Amino acid sequence: MTAEMTIGARETLRMLEKGRLSEILIARDSDHFVTRPVLEAAELRHIKITCIDTKKSLGSICGIAKGAAVAGRLSVREA
Repeated sequence: MTAEMTIGARETLRMLEKGRLSEILIARDSDHFVTRPVLEAAELRHIKITCIDTKKSLGSICGIAKGAAVAGRLSVREA
């Protein structure tokens, strides 16, 4: 994991609720029950949501070998 990203629904949701994220990345092929809480929280806070085609692609963006359903970019002040 890179210092400027969160990986996974739980970690991303936690940081989102603390107001520390500037963008959410969601894999389109993720299970809805995993992504829904993060999407709802991001929409309430008016955080940018970016859709990535696959979990594998999102994992690659995050610098990990396996797929990721959800990730977040930390705000500039937090990175």
